[in-house]
Amino acid sequence: MKGAIMTFGGKIRLCGYYIKDLLNNKKEDCIFTQWKDIRDILSSYEKGWPRVEKSLKDCLQYATSHTDFYKKYANCDLSEFPVLNKMDFINNFLSIKVKDYENQPVHISSTSGSTGTPFKVIQNKGKRNRVLAELQYLGEIIGYPSHEKMIF
Repeated sequence: MKGAIMTFGGKIRLCGYYIKDLLNNKKEDCIFTQWKDIRDILSSYEKGWPRVEKSLKDCLQYATSHTDFYKKYANCDLSEFPVLNKMDFINNFLSIKVKDYENQPVHISSTSGSTGTPFKVIQNKGKRNRVLAELQYLGEIIGYPSHEKMIF
């Protein structure tokens, strides 16, 4: 953590959080593992960018082989993939949904629709933990250390 001093209570809460994280997740899905990965990617453009490109390529390959909606984009360049808005996702939900996770526990992340359209996204445990790690890492960069009591 840069610039912020963590209190003893914050350190205890963070330690307990990561112990629970290790006990409840596979190593590759752990929030701390994801946090370190984000740190490593963002610490060096030369080392990080190839990993980002590989992740994007893997994601597109997965989408084209595991969803009805994206199957027609198999072997296409990124520029050929459609740019979708919320309504596109809502209207094509069943064809975009990955069927591999139908019988697994998922997290529903949602927006209130304050800008016009409410929206829900289904996240598996690995994706949910990645989002939490991103929030923690980026929060620390701007001075909001994870697990510290704060007043807004």
